[in-house]
Amino acid sequence: MGEVYLAYDETLGREVAVKLLPPDSAEDVLVGRFMKEAQLCSQITHPNVITIHDVGRDGDVHYIVMQYVDGLDLRTMANEQGGRLPYMAALRLIRPAANGLHAAHEHKRGLIHRDIKPSNIMVGRDRQVYLMDFGLVREESASVLSSTGKVLGTPVYMSPEQCRSAVLDRRSDIYSLGATLYDLLTGERPARGRSNHELITHISGGARIPTVSELRPEIPTEVSDFVQRSMAFRKEDRFHSAEVMAQRISELLRSLQVDASDDSVPPHLITTKKMQTTPPEELVELVSVSPRSGWRHPAWLIGAALLVVVAVVSSLLTIQPDSVSPKGDVKPAPLITDGMINIDAGQGQLGSDNDKIREFLRPYVPDVTKLFIPVDPVRTTRVGAFWIDRYEVTQSEYAVFLKATDRTPPESWDGVEPEQGKADHPVVDITYEDAEAYANWAGKKLPTPEQWIRAFRGDKDWLFPWGDTYDATFANVGDNPTYPNTSPVDATPKDVSSFGVFNLVGNATEFVRGTVQRNGQTLRTSKGADWRRPGFKDGIGSNQTVLGTETQMPFLGFRCVVEDE
Repeated sequence: MGEVYLAYDETLGREVAVKLLPPDSAEDVLVGRFMKEAQLCSQITHPNVITIHDVGRDGDVHYIVMQYVDGLDLRTMANEQGGRLPYMAALRLIRPAANGLHAAHEHKRGLIHRDIKPSNIMVGRDRQVYLMDFGLVREESASVLSSTGKVLGTPVYMSPEQCRSAVLDRRSDIYSLGATLYDLLTGERPARGRSNHELITHISGGARIPTVSELRPEIPTEVSDFVQRSMAFRKEDRFHSAEVMAQRISELLRSLQVDASDDSVPPHLITTKKMQTTPPEELVELVSVSPRSGWRHPAWLIGAALLVVVAVVSSLLTIQPDSVSPKGDVKPAPLITDGMINIDAGQGQLGSDNDKIREFLRPYVPDVTKLFIPVDPVRTTRVGAFWIDRYEVTQSEYAVFLKATDRTPPESWDGVEPEQGKADHPVVDITYEDAEAYANWAGKKLPTPEQWIRAFRGDKDWLFPWGDTYDATFANVGDNPTYPNTSPVDATPKDVSSFGVFNLVGNATEFVRGTVQRNGQTLRTSKGADWRRPGFKDGIGSNQTVLGTETQMPFLGFRCVVEDE
C-alpha cells in the first residue's frame, strides 16, 4: 500500500509530494522495497524523471519526499480527450518518457522500472513530462519474481517475458512503453482477458494484438509500425534501447513534417478546469491477495497489498475559471479545451467528385444524369493542427454567454434561459454574428471550411464521416423519422468522424468562418445537413450552403475551434 500527500516544505518554502508506507504495512519486505525505490530513484538525475528530495522514518511511518508535479497523468489526459490522444501529441509525450527511461537503464546498476503505464507518466503545467513511481524498480538481469515468489506488475502493459517470470532487461520496459503508446493512440488496452491470469496467458503466449492502423486507419502506417516494433513478442526484435526509441520518434516527427526539436506538450492538453489524476490501473501480484485492514486514514487508498503510488494528489487542486463577468461586461472566457477534440495537421479536401456523388445518388434519384449537383471542384489544402468542439455549442453553454453579455437571446427562449427541455440541444436560430461573438467571448474561433471538413473527413475521401455507406438512422436528418426537431447533442452516437467529432451530418447545420462572393454580394456559408433536410443529399461531402449575412434559422447552429500556436 502507498499513499501520497501534498505537503509544504517550510524550510525550503516549496510544495512537495510525500509518499507514505502505512504503519501496518511496514514488514521487512515492503520496507525494503520502499527504501530501495527511494535510494535507486534518487540516483537518477534527469529532467524527465521525478526527483527524490528526502527519505526517512517518523515512528512507524516510512516516507519519501519527492518533487511535486502539478499536472495530469497520461491516463487522465487521454480520458479527458475521449479515451485517446492525437498521434502527434502522443509521440511527443512518449519521447521524453523514453529519454527518462533511458537514464534509468543507464544507471550503473541498470535499473528496470517494471511498471511503465499511462498513469505512471505525468505532464506538469510547465508542459514537462515526468516518469513516476519506481516502486517496482529492480536491477537489470534480476529475476522478475518478488521475494514471495510472485510476479509483480500491471498485466495489460507487461512484456511477455515479465509475464513468464523470466529474467528481465531494459527491453521489457521498452515493450511496456510501446504498450502505453498503443493505449494512448487507440483508446484500447494492448491486451485482453477476463482475468489477470487470462491476460498473462495471452501475452506470454504471443496472442495477436490488432495493429494501430487496424483500429485507427487515419494514423500513418509508420506510427503503427513503430508501435509494433516496440511491442514485438521477441525482445530481440524490439528497439534495443529507449534512447534509440526516442531517436526513432524524432525521425517520425520529421518525416511527418513536424518540428522534431520541440519536446513541449500542446498547451491545451494540460489546460483544464480541474487538474486531477485518474485512479491508476491495478497493480497486482498474480495470486489472490486480500487487502490489509487496520489503516483507516481518509486519504486515497489503493486496494491491493502492494506498494502502489498515486503519482500526485493534484485532485485536491481546483482552478475556478473566471468566465462569467457581471452582465454588460463582455469578458472573454479562459482558453480551455474541455469537450474538444485535437485534430492533427493534415489535408482538408473541399468539394467532391461529381461522378462519385452521381453514382451514390442513383438509388435515390430517378434520373441522376439530369440532377444538378452544386458542388465545388475538388481542391486539397494543408490544414494545421487545431482543436474542435466534440459537439455543437448547446443551449446551456450559450446561456452562460448570454448572462455574461447583453447579447439578444434567440426568439424562442424565455429571456436568457434555454427552451424547456432543450438545454442539451444545439443552440439554433442565431446569426453568424451571434456565433462569432460567442466564439470571441470564449477565447475561440469559428472553424474555417477547411478545418470543418478535415474534422469531417480526416485523411479519407469519404462521403460521410463514417464512410461511403449511408444510413439515415445514424444521424438526426430529415429522412430519419426519430427526431422531429433538434435533438440532444449526444443522441446520435453513430454520426461520428474518425477523429471522434459528432453530428457533422445531422442535428444542426453549422456556420463556418469567412465569406464568399456571389453575384457581387458578400455571403456567409454553413456546412452539413440538419434535422429537416435529407442526409443522403445534404450530408454528402459535406454540403455547403450559402447564406445571407443576417440569416438566422431554427436549423442553424455552430461549434468552435482553438488553433494550435
